[in-house]
Amino acid sequence: MQSLAEFQSNMRAAIVNDDVSRLAPMLFGGNIPAIRFAIHQRHYQASLVRALTDKFPATVWLVGSEFVTEAAGLFVRQNPPITPCIAEYGHDFPNFLAGCSGAEHAPALQRLASLEWQVGRVAIAIEHTPVTMEAVASIHPKQLTDCTLRVQPGLGYLAAPWPVDDLLSLFLSETVPERYALRPEDVRLEIRGARGSFSITRLD
Repeated sequence: MQSLAEFQSNMRAAIVNDDVSRLAPMLFGGNIPAIRFAIHQRHYQASLVRALTDKFPATVWLVGSEFVTEAAGLFVRQNPPITPCIAEYGHDFPNFLAGCSGAEHAPALQRLASLEWQVGRVAIAIEHTPVTMEAVASIHPKQLTDCTLRVQPGLGYLAAPWPVDDLLSLFLSETVPERYALRPEDVRLEIRGARGSFSITRLD
């Protein structure tokens, strides 16, 4: 009899790694239970691929759904989730995407995907009450060494050699210009957001 920990480990191996060998004796139903179990394997793969492509709509718009979907499938197989929150899944996808064959034809791809990830992250943040200068000034000097200041969770920064903020704005405007020339340009962006809204500002 398997322990709960063993069963969970074997279930994970069956779903994530397609290794049903240790779980097979516990499967029943139909002529070939493993085939019925494959439904859950496909659902796991498809749901994570969908979660990724939904987080990067501008990236899909730039290079096409086929390219991003295929890359997402590879990413899911090689990088299963390690946290229970699906909103946190996909942090490394922009870098992974840039390493896929064909990405060299879209040099702004990685930075645009990184900007999208930042936007998605800050837009769901909950802003904390900011600390005023008066509150900081009221802290006794001996206590300052024990204090830590943190930036708001809905704040991010991105440096890019391409105007990816313009690309994202073009996507969000849902307009199709007759011609658009993407030229190299060093940009430094501040991304702020909370509770469903966000803003992108270029910094000097």
